[in-house]
Amino acid sequence: VDFTADWCLTCKSNLKFAINTAEVKELVEQNEVVPLLADWTDKNDTIKQALSELDSRSIPLLAIYPADPEREVIVLRDVVSQSTVLEALAEAGPSMSENVAVNEDQSSSGAPLGPEFGAIVPGNTTTR
Repeated sequence: VDFTADWCLTCKSNLKFAINTAEVKELVEQNEVVPLLADWTDKNDTIKQALSELDSRSIPLLAIYPADPEREVIVLRDVVSQSTVLEALAEAGPSMSENVAVNEDQSSSGAPLGPEFGAIVPGNTTTR
């Protein structure tokens, strides 16, 4: 989940130099990662609550949820590098196919995908 906002210059920098890269895209596709965007441009309370649950009050924040729910969320705060993002994605490992199937079922039923604050960005080729 990429927690970002239009007014966040550091978020835009992270996107350009660390998240929206060919190497990250390749690993995201290889591991069947489901990218979500939490756009906090309007200071939405739902996103504020999600940030709080991740022990954060600010953005940028990149939360990588391993497929195994027993494992802790990997949280990358502030300025991140491409290598840090790649390491975190590799540590989280590939999505489990049954989780992907659940998300596809939710999508067809109109239920939110993953946390309520996000949705898959259609046609997106990044982790955003």
